Amino acid sequence: MYNPELMQQRLVDLRRQAGLSQRQAGQRIGISQPTLYFIETGRRNPMLNTLDCIADFYGVSLDWLCGRAEENPAPAATGNGDK
Repeated sequence: MYNPELMQQRLVDLRRQAGLSQRQAGQRIGISQPTLYFIETGRRNPMLNTLDCIADFYGVSLDWLCGRAEENPAPAATGNGDK
């Protein structure tokens, strides 16, 4: 089941592990810093295409990012968009 709180925490953790500010991550993902802030704080639910871009950027699965899976079967997060 979709877990918005877990997704928000995972987004923050991934960004911090990559050593990126919200502005830097947003620019690389293709969204604005305020949009990323609103997603990370739960004030906005991201569109599916945005979630897909975020998952691709960090190299994680959508299921893991959204809290539907405990383990991430995708490659480890790189923070540079490489899979």
